[in-house]
Amino acid sequence: MDNNEYLVLTFESTHAAMSAQKYLKGKINHAVMPVPRCISASCGIAIRANAQDIGSLRQLLDGGFPVAPGAYSLYRVDQQDCAHKL
Repeated sequence: MDNNEYLVLTFESTHAAMSAQKYLKGKINHAVMPVPRCISASCGIAIRANAQDIGSLRQLLDGGFPVAPGAYSLYRVDQQDCAHKL
């Protein structure tokens, strides 16, 4: 993955986004951000992570993540700002 690429988690609700942010704090480098325009989501809050942290992030999503699998989506955003659902 290119250095200009990044990961974005989107959520069905603000509550889910805030629960995820609290869970990820101190576990992986991330930032809360508005959902990028290239991604359509019902919630305007997303979490951005480094693309090279995909393995660590997937482990966190599979182990104790407080948001149900159907209530969030994971995307890779490339250097042209195109989102690819993972």
